[in-house]
Amino acid sequence: MNKSVLALVMGSVLALSGCDNSPVGVSGGSETGSSSSSSQGVDTSKELNQSKAVTVMVARSLAPLITETATDLYGRSPGKGLNWQLIKLLYEVERGTEEEKQKVIKELDALDLNDALKDAPQIQQDWVRNTVNAIRGPSGLRGEIIASAVFAYAANPIDGWPKEALKNKNVGRFDAAVNYYLVLAANAGMEAIAQQVSYASYGDRQKAKQSIRVAMNSKEVRAAILDTLARGYTEQPDIRLDFTGSSAPVHFWADSDSVEGNTDGLSIVRNGAQYYGKGYISGESYEVLVSRSKGATMTKSSTSSIGSESTQSTTGGANVKAGQ
Repeated sequence: MNKSVLALVMGSVLALSGCDNSPVGVSGGSETGSSSSSSQGVDTSKELNQSKAVTVMVARSLAPLITETATDLYGRSPGKGLNWQLIKLLYEVERGTEEEKQKVIKELDALDLNDALKDAPQIQQDWVRNTVNAIRGPSGLRGEIIASAVFAYAANPIDGWPKEALKNKNVGRFDAAVNYYLVLAANAGMEAIAQQVSYASYGDRQKAKQSIRVAMNSKEVRAAILDTLARGYTEQPDIRLDFTGSSAPVHFWADSDSVEGNTDGLSIVRNGAQYYGKGYISGESYEVLVSRSKGATMTKSSTSSIGSESTQSTTGGANVKAGQ
């Protein structure tokens, strides 16, 4: 914005001579006027820096996040054999008769864990102690260890068929049935978790995993897992073994489901589509939204100038008067 100051100076001088005896009288006069305007220039410059966090919601696949949560709680699977035995103990305490429950408790009370585990790898020691403590403790505290045991089993790397299964097809069918119902139980448990936490928004990854842990301890998740395991005691699916190794190190069919076991664990293809594994739960790719903050800086500058202006003018003249 320009701002001007106008100063006007005007003056006039009029000199008149009186009449005398001279035949002619002359009077000389002049008029001078000047004007000027001026303003001083001022430059201003302003720079504004703003820094703020930009929050972006990132979609995360739920299935691997559930497995990661279970692993954080109880570590990796101690191996298929021991993992299966611990799951059986948990199932018998949860769903067995009162007589079966008391039998398991008495056997555990009589077991010297320190002696039994002295030569076992640390991961197996941790799993057994956690399982025994969960069995001895209140039923409400067993949810997350039941879930983690099943999830760990389904995610346990599989290199191939056991030698006994290759020698005896009946052993192979039993091993396949165990794998089948445990991967179905993992799918059922994850689906029950997904119904509670999927497509929700979380402040960070850790908060999402905390919600998953709460869900793992819910009665819905525990019931989904145990109900599926119970089917393994009553159902007799049509098990067909595949020892060719062309599809995966372990491959078999259970009714119309194609089950594979490899370094990523167990997966199921149903009706030609991925049903469980590779990020799928019951044929769906569930996700959670996790926020990620990024810093952003914005710079804004502006410059304004007040200019200067100057003007000047002068006028002059003479008056002649005839004397008497």
